[in-house]
Amino acid sequence: MIIITTRDESILQNFGVDHAYDHKEMDNDQSLILFSKHAFRRDSPPGKFEDLAHEVVSIIGGLPLSLEVLGSLLCGKELAFWRGQIDKLKKVPPKKVREKLQISYDELEYEQKQIFLDIACFFIGTNRRTVSYMWDACGFFPEEGIEVLRFMSLIKIGNDHEFQMHDQLRDFGREIVREGNQEEPQNRSRLWDSEKVKKVLKKNKGTGNIVAINLSEGSSEGFGNIAERDDIIYTGEQFKNLTSLRFLRMEELVHLSGDFKGSMEELKWLRWPIWPMNFKMEEVHFSCSYFSIFARIHFTLHP
Repeated sequence: MIIITTRDESILQNFGVDHAYDHKEMDNDQSLILFSKHAFRRDSPPGKFEDLAHEVVSIIGGLPLSLEVLGSLLCGKELAFWRGQIDKLKKVPPKKVREKLQISYDELEYEQKQIFLDIACFFIGTNRRTVSYMWDACGFFPEEGIEVLRFMSLIKIGNDHEFQMHDQLRDFGREIVREGNQEEPQNRSRLWDSEKVKKVLKKNKGTGNIVAINLSEGSSEGFGNIAERDDIIYTGEQFKNLTSLRFLRMEELVHLSGDFKGSMEELKWLRWPIWPMNFKMEEVHFSCSYFSIFARIHFTLHP
């Protein structure tokens, strides 16, 4: 027996499932228990918060993710803070999960927002200890930031210390990045779609807004048959405007050529496990806190 869970009913029709079950929202009592577990670390609200807790649950409805995230935001806060957040919630249309998540995101400090967006765009499934080197080098105080995000139920940490994130939170984080500029990807802070990155670089449209890019094909193609794939060539000229780049992942046969003087000087993370044998780079200076590259390459590294 195969069980499929989805928010898109058309998927069930495409697979021709035998039985479909429409999962109902939690009722008010179930919602209050879930909310209380995150807001009070118990199954019910204490006396002085009882009316406010019922009001929050009534506004949010039976949406588990919103109950978890908003409950975590309110945990340990004074009555005045609760009333302020309730006023914000009342302005959000019912069932608008995005707007409810935005309330918690807005409470984060700048460094915590950067960590959250990095995880949403690049680091789901990545070991927290490895990524923390980059954030520490950026002055983002990763140990504190990760704990804040975890406490606020914006991320979870798996048994192997890997980052986990609800798909709605992942999509929420990526949408924040897209909103930086819907029409011109080169003006966004992060580019995780390798096809968009290639277009930006090939047209020499890189900007100082970009702090992180992914040049990996990802799981859709995997590494494929390397012998049958051509190198993709980029020059120092195409990278020279990426003055704020701190994260670069290249997991396919990317060929870098030319003078890279003054390029990628803010780079803190480089991952490049598959590289062509015949490449030439000049004047390369990295200041990486994480450097993963399986080759003997004559780079000048400044710790």
